[in-house]
Amino acid sequence: MAKLAGVLRVLVASCVMATSGVAIAGSTPLGAARSDPAAALYAKLFQAALRASRAAHHIVSFDTPDADAGVDQLYPLAAARVSDAIVAMAAAPGGRRLLTQVDAVRLEQGPAGGVRVEGRTVVITVNPSMGESSCPSTAAIERTLWRSLSSPAATRS
Repeated sequence: MAKLAGVLRVLVASCVMATSGVAIAGSTPLGAARSDPAAALYAKLFQAALRASRAAHHIVSFDTPDADAGVDQLYPLAAARVSDAIVAMAAAPGGRRLLTQVDAVRLEQGPAGGVRVEGRTVVITVNPSMGESSCPSTAAIERTLWRSLSSPAATRS
């Protein structure tokens, strides 16, 4: 999976910089998503990263250090909600400027669902045993981003 994650980062960087990125956005990376659950997960993360990167006007990578079978439905949902929040924030006055402080999204498992900002990374926590209810809503993610990135302590390196 680590190799596939590295390929995902390269593909996102290439697509964001390429003028023909629109044609790539609807395709699946490496064409393998139909048969491999890990590839299907990374295809969804690829689409979310591409959408968030376009809205933010810089590369926003998505990472899943602990992906397993229990999160195969939650991580794509969480990734879609984060990208929706970034798109909404980028469209609001001052939002894109604040989004320059975000370089990555990390999806992880935890005892309860939640969202927080650590440095330049948005961390989304889900709990597979709680199902979709542990996945933060788009509105909750956007509120957290506005609050965290607007605070005076939000000077990130």
